[in-house]
Formats: sequence, C-alpha cells, structure tokens
Amino acid sequence: MALGFAPRDFIDLAVAVKARIDQAADNQEDLKGLAKEVHADINILEQCLSQREPKDGCHSKYRECLKELKRDLREFLNRCEALVVTAPLSSWNGIRQRALGLAQTGSIRKEIETLHQNIKTRYRRLNLLGQALMYSEQARGHQEIVEELHLIRADLKRPGTHGSAPSDSSSAKRPTNTDQEQERGSSFSKKRSQKKGYAAVVKEKLLAPTSHRYGPSSVLRCLRFVRFLRDSSRSHDGGRHSFRICTGAFAGEMEALSRSLRGTGYAGDILKHLVKVNRRLAKEDPGVYRDRLASSLDDYGTLLIKVGSPSAGAVETLEEAVEIYKGLVIGDPINFAEPLAAALHNLSVILLVDNRPVYALECSQRAAETIRPLANEGPDRFKPLLVTYLTNYYRALSELKRFKDGIPVLQEVAEIQERLSRKDRRRHEPALADTHAQLAQVYRHLGDYRRARSSIECAVNITRIHAHVPDPPLAIQKSLSSHLNTYFDMIRTADEQKALEVIAELVEVRRGLSRRDPHCKAHLGIALHNYATHLRRLGKYVEAKKMAEDAVRVRQSIPVPKDTSAAEGIELSIAASRRLRDSIERDLRSGKKDG
Repeated sequence: MALGFAPRDFIDLAVAVKARIDQAADNQEDLKGLAKEVHADINILEQCLSQREPKDGCHSKYRECLKELKRDLREFLNRCEALVVTAPLSSWNGIRQRALGLAQTGSIRKEIETLHQNIKTRYRRLNLLGQALMYSEQARGHQEIVEELHLIRADLKRPGTHGSAPSDSSSAKRPTNTDQEQERGSSFSKKRSQKKGYAAVVKEKLLAPTSHRYGPSSVLRCLRFVRFLRDSSRSHDGGRHSFRICTGAFAGEMEALSRSLRGTGYAGDILKHLVKVNRRLAKEDPGVYRDRLASSLDDYGTLLIKVGSPSAGAVETLEEAVEIYKGLVIGDPINFAEPLAAALHNLSVILLVDNRPVYALECSQRAAETIRPLANEGPDRFKPLLVTYLTNYYRALSELKRFKDGIPVLQEVAEIQERLSRKDRRRHEPALADTHAQLAQVYRHLGDYRRARSSIECAVNITRIHAHVPDPPLAIQKSLSSHLNTYFDMIRTADEQKALEVIAELVEVRRGLSRRDPHCKAHLGIALHNYATHLRRLGKYVEAKKMAEDAVRVRQSIPVPKDTSAAEGIELSIAASRRLRDSIERDLRSGKKDG
C-alpha cells in the first residue's frame, strides 16, 4: 500500500530545513564574533608589548603562543565555514550540498561552544603572562619566571621524584673502596654545606617584607628557593626524621609560592601537590602536620570554588579539611576555632552553588556558632568574619524559603555592622545599608510594610551620605540607585508625593552613573519611563511628556547587543516608551489640565 503525503507534511519539512539553515547561520555568526573578539584582545596585548619592546628579543616565546592561538582559531574558522555551505538553494545541487553540510548542525554547535571555552582558557593564560610582562621591571626577569614555572610544573607531574630515599639497590652498587667512600662523603658534605649557605642567603631575601608581593623578583626568589629545597629533600641521608624536617620545609615554601602565584593559573597545580606532601607528612607525624594538611586542603578547596572547577572535588576536599579541624579544635579550641569556621563557611558556599541548601544551612550555622564566641570576646577582627558567616547563613535560609527565620540573623548582622561603623564609617556603613535593604525585602515579602519602609529608608539615608561626596566610588552610586529604586517601588501607590521625590532623585543618580558607565543607560531608561508614568498619574502631563521623550532618546542610544533576545528587549522597551509618550500627547490634546 502506497503511503500518502498531505500538503502539511511538505510545509513541516520546509520549516525544519529553514530552522537548520538558520541554526547553521547562527553558528557561523557566533564563530566570526568570537574570532573578532579574540583577535581584538590579541591586538591590544601586542600594542602593550610593542611599547616595552626589549632589544634582546626575550618576548619570542610569548609571541609564539599568540601565533599558535591565531593559527588554531583561523583553522577552526575555516573548518566551520566549510561545513556551513553557502551554495544557493535555487538549484538541486545547492539543496543537496546544504543538506549534507547541515546533517550535524547540533554537533557543530556543541563543537563551537567547546572550542570557544578552550580558546578562552588559552587566552586567559596568555593574558596573565602578558600582564606579568607589562608590569615587570625587566623583561628578562619575566622570561626567567616563565622558564622556572615550566620547570616546577614538570617536576610536579613527574611521579616519584619528590623526597625519595635512596633505594637498597642503589646502595648495593656503591663502591666498597674505603678511600672512594670517604672522598664521596667529603664531597657530599661540602656540597651540602654550600647548599646550606646558599639557602641562608636566599631565605633571608625571601623573608623580606616585600617578598610575597606580586612581582617578578619576589616570585623568582621563591621559585629558586623551592627548587633548592626540592633538591635537598631528594638528597637527604639522615633517616626518617631528617626527611620530615626537609620535606616540611619544602611544604612551607610551596605554601608561600602558592600565595605569590595566586591568580596566575599555576597556584592550583602547586596547592594540589602541597596537599599530597602534607598528607604524607601527616601520616608520619600527625601531631605536627595535621593542621598543615587541613590548611592546604582548605586553600585548595577555596581555589577550586574560585576557578569554577567541578563542585564534587571541592566538596570532598573541604569536607576532609572540616573533619581534621573538628578533631584539632577539641584539643586546642583557641587556635583552631577560626580555621574550622572558615572551612565550614567555604564548604557551605560551594554547597549552595551545588544546589544543596539543607547541607549548606547546617554548615553555615555551624560556622557562625564557631566564630561567635571569638567575635563576642576576642578582638574586633573576628566581627567581620561573623558578619560574613551570618550573611551566608541567611542565604541558605532564603534558599529554603525560611524568610521569617532569617530576620533575627539579619538583625544580628545589622547590630554588629552598626558597632563596627562607629569606629570606621567609610568601611562598614555601606555594608550596613545593604543589610537594611535585605531586611526591607524580607519584611515586604512577609507583608510587614511599615518595617519594610523603615528599613529601606535607613539604607537610602546611609548610602546617600557616602554618595554625596566629591568623586564618590562607582559602587556606592550603584548601591544608592538600587536602594532608591526599591524605595520607590514600595511607596509609589501608598505615598505618591514622597514617591515623586524619590523617583526624581533616582533619575539624577542614574544620569550621573550613565556618564561614568555607559552600561547604566538601560537602568536610566527604566527610571525615566517610571518617572513619566508617575507624573502622568499625578496629572503633570507636560513634565511627563518630557520625561517620556527622554526615555525614548536614552533607550535608542543603547548599543544593540549581539544577543538576539537582549536586542529584542531593547526594541520592546523603546516601543513601550513611545506608546507612553503618545498616550500623554493624547491626554494633552483632549484638554486635560496639567497639574
């Protein structure tokens, strides 16, 4: 029996083919946009390099990296352009080629996204090298750092090279001649004494006040000293005790190195290796090295959170750190309560990211309870920590929709911040304002509008003081903008005259923000639109028309983004402001009196 086809079947087929063609075109545009962005960034870096061009040409390795990135990107661009066939659809051959090229459009999209991330990762590494190069006092120093880093990474990845004692087979092959043994022992002792002398000099320089500031000279000193300690730990001959001493010193300098290289892409490799070293030391002597193992685990887990690595590894690492600190705090609560609280806090942060709010709530509550006695009885330096841990505790409660339980937590945060602000207003009052704004949102959610208004007024008044100074920080102006917007939204119908004052101030604040940061134009457009709407509600049609026209003009000046949905949103906002302007004009033509 022959199968029949209805006209609808052919229409569906045509729609499906067109969707595939559009998707392939999107792939091509994404790829071209990526190429332009990366090439522009590379050009900027090359311009910076050309301004500090050395005569000895020691930027060659960096330039080779740039060329490789350009070449890979160009090859990928050509490959995808070949997949997206541009033959005309008017011929059967064109339709056939297009069908063949689009057979795996979905996989092309995935490939573009994957390679996009790979290129971004490679570019970040190049950018970090470029920054180090630009800020280095001597280009040759930068080259030495790069070479030392590659040597360190090669050593870290080489199995069984760290701290390995001489094997029985190697000792069996030693010469039995007494004179040769004495000569070798004398040479070895001399070499060790020379190394000790060199270590003393290097360590003295390493422990200088500026040693751990980010810079080529300090990092290079640290790298050289770590390599010296590694060589020493390989050649130790004093048994298990001397091995622990030497390896412990090496671990300490590895920790210093990780601090010096924070943010350069190498800290993760070093911290990962440091965890292995400290774990081995903790097995040999847990009384001395368990706390160092916990500290390195906490540092490594925190780094995994920052770089966005898979949360499972970060959770396991931080859980191990917490368990070690729990055992240590029993015997020495004074010294280990603070690191235990920090590890619990870091664990709760990654658990919230991992969408495990119940477990995160338990950890964040325990972190706050652990640090609270130190904050109440100890020096003031513990109080900001308690604020941070309580704020994260509230985040966990809000994720579980337990807003009523979160009110006492935020109130305690506000009380601590108020006490701190009496000693340092500039540092702590902006955070106090943010806490009052959070309280306002909670009260509003629970229907307590009186307390909500009181809290948001506190937030606005505090932030306004810090914003009305010459050249205020951009973050303070943005906070004032956010708090004023919340305030207006709360009272726009309950207190129309006060709301008029608030929206007028909000517009002026956002005008200033737009002059400093063009990305704030979208928020200015919203404020102008709301201002026009409120003026129309109060019967002030002439002024409302002016604000609506300003809203249209500002929204038209916003650069059109590449994202299709964002571009459509801008067009819709322009259309809404035009409709508002036209409605106000009709009100004026109809004879409505201006208030």
